[in-house]
Amino acid sequence: MDCNLVFEDEIHLNILKKILAETQPHVTINRIHQSGSRFYIGKKLFAFNRASLIKPHIVLADLDRIPCVRILKQKWITFEQSERLFFQVAVREGEAWLLADHKSMSTFLGISLNLLRKEVRQVENIYDPKLLLVNLARRSKRRQIRDGLVPKGSAKIGDLHNTLLSEYIQKQWEIEQARIHSSSLNRFLDKLQVFFTSLERR
Repeated sequence: MDCNLVFEDEIHLNILKKILAETQPHVTINRIHQSGSRFYIGKKLFAFNRASLIKPHIVLADLDRIPCVRILKQKWITFEQSERLFFQVAVREGEAWLLADHKSMSTFLGISLNLLRKEVRQVENIYDPKLLLVNLARRSKRRQIRDGLVPKGSAKIGDLHNTLLSEYIQKQWEIEQARIHSSSLNRFLDKLQVFFTSLERR
């Protein structure tokens, strides 16, 4: 079975690839669509819904500043959702799912596990996961992390934000550990299993 992916950025793509490789190894990726923003996904979701009738679509967006997932879905899904469209939301950003694996992230950042756990008590209550990552990177023992993740000037993320985090996802991020601390990731994984099981039965 193959499917198309719709997502915001490179971090989302690597998260989706890792999840599919580890939890749905029988699924192959047909086409990818990097939207560049949550707003574009919302604008085009109806079109992706129609396209899913031909090929299953997995769509991932960040919640960002929207108060809750229910409000976002009510705003975007104003049509009858196809059973072949899988749409889920990361609370509040994909980076929060990465922070949810405390042990791996502390090793990656070069900070103590206690410090990370102190800053990431409730990962889904973090208002700006990217900013928290930057602030944790400032305290890293690893120069590569400080230089790559801490932004310069007026930038919001470091020059190597996508490169370093993509490598972290591929080599260190443990999905089963992360889902313990992130209910939106846990929900994503549970519903993804139901989604593909349902498709296979048709």
